[in-house]
Amino acid sequence: MFFDTFQQTSDGIIDTFASGQIPDGSLQGDDPAHVVLDVDTSQLTNFISSSCTFSFVTFTETCRPAPTGLIHVEWRQVRATTTHTSLDMQQTFFQFRISTHQVSDSASAALSGSFFGLDPSDGGGEVGVNHGSTIEIDRFPRH
Repeated sequence: MFFDTFQQTSDGIIDTFASGQIPDGSLQGDDPAHVVLDVDTSQLTNFISSSCTFSFVTFTETCRPAPTGLIHVEWRQVRATTTHTSLDMQQTFFQFRISTHQVSDSASAALSGSFFGLDPSDGGGEVGVNHGSTIEIDRFPRH
């Protein structure tokens, strides 16, 4: 999981970002009509989070560890936009090749729930589901 949130303050912004592997089953949903994320990040050993406050008045930045805790967020499709993707792509670089097979569905979504005790219902975005998608990275031998 990776997230990055922004909050406006009277003189700048607070940027909170985090990443870590979540347990299987924390994210539930077979199609973008309804997806649920339910995880307690305080129980994860590999979860890293930071929160930085930027002031546009004093041009200062202060960073500290971000809070951890319960996340229960639900995305519900609002049908403003929907996308179905079927893709086979191969990218070749000097030392490696990336082969991507993707079949996915996504849709615009509204949020509800609790994100570290905050109400995310003012947010929105897009939610999607991959169906048997794969990414392979092949490294070319060194000579």
